[in-house]
Formats: sequence, C-alpha cells, structure tokens
Amino acid sequence: MWAVRSFPVLPPALSLSVYELLQLIMLINIILPVFNLFPVPPLDGSRVVMGLLPPKLAYEYSKIEPYGFFIIIILLSAGVFWRILGPVASFLIYALGGGRFY
Repeated sequence: MWAVRSFPVLPPALSLSVYELLQLIMLINIILPVFNLFPVPPLDGSRVVMGLLPPKLAYEYSKIEPYGFFIIIILLSAGVFWRILGPVASFLIYALGGGRFY
C-alpha cells in the first residue's frame, strides 16, 4: 500500500483514490470469506458445523436450510453479523498492514 502512495508519477489526488480503491478491495476480500464461515445454511460455515455434529443432529440442523436466507437477512438487519465481522475484519486488516478499519 505504501508504494501506491509514494508512486511519483501520479498526482496526489489520484494516488490517494487508487490507495482507497485498493483498501476497499482488500476489505471486501477479507470480509467475504469471514462472512461465508457463519454457521447459517446455506453458507459454508454450516457445512463445517454439520461435519462436526453427530449424524442425527446434522440432519436436524440441515432442515433449517430452506429458511437460511431469511435468517441471514434478519441477522444482517439486526446488525449481528457486523458485530462479529467488524472486529475480525479490523484485526485482519491491521495484521496485513492495511491500516485501521472503522
């Protein structure tokens, strides 16, 4: 990221917008996999949970899959996902050297 800011050919306004674009791309590439690991069917996290559960419980857990998108919409609306995603994304962005995330 520092290379984009210090690139001498680009004017300062343009290099800042490229830097912000790269930050946004990095943010999206961090948030999407973390979001996908939530244990709500049909997300991949639910497959992990089903693999860890005994067969009977996994079968019962799989019955909520038709309602998974409704559950996701409700959790997104209530802000539950962001309460978990925010700190995880902040840590990963900071650890990868991308600065702070608000």
